[in-house]
Amino acid sequence: LQFAPDFTIISAGFDAAQGDPLGGCS
Repeated sequence: LQFAPDFTIISAGFDAAQGDPLGGCS
């Protein structure tokens, strides 16, 4: 997902929801 910066933000949000340490947004 390197074609849309918004997609990266959305993906990061989903990662945080899954409990990804990279999210940092409990």
